[in-house]
Amino acid sequence: MDTIQSEKKRIQKREQTAQAAFFLLGLTAFLIPATLVISLARSPVALILPLAFFFLFFLIFLLGISRLGPYMQQTQRQKQHWLNEYGLHIQAQLTKRPGENALVIGGRARGRGASYIVYLNWQDPQTGQLYAFRVSTRFSSALRSLPEGTFCPVQLDRSDPTFCVVPDVQARIR
Repeated sequence: MDTIQSEKKRIQKREQTAQAAFFLLGLTAFLIPATLVISLARSPVALILPLAFFFLFFLIFLLGISRLGPYMQQTQRQKQHWLNEYGLHIQAQLTKRPGENALVIGGRARGRGASYIVYLNWQDPQTGQLYAFRVSTRFSSALRSLPEGTFCPVQLDRSDPTFCVVPDVQARIR
């Protein structure tokens, strides 16, 4: 395996590690206070247990996020750098729904966050395959304010379109 692909694999492993760590953080932040509350439920301090549960939960969660957040940001910067260097830079059209017969890439579109989902549709001129990159606009007011039909930048690995990023749209609006 060449160094370019091994660097990509390392970035993907970091992404998987961050996702697993985030899940374990949530589980730990819930289980430790819950165990404490259950074990102290019959003690004289039982009245303050709900407050103690929430305090411990947020303490563990915030401490974990303060460590995990920078790790995730560094991983995203590494991915962005790799795609700047070796990825394919395209313009994809923003729509509310994926194109017909499109291969949908990324995230989930169910639950409460579904209203924040948009799709960036692009057809590979070499293969004719239509791709729809699922993107959440929840934390991107710039992307959320773009009208349907606008073209946005996407960077991807041609051999693995699931390895992709949507660069900061703020730069595109200026």
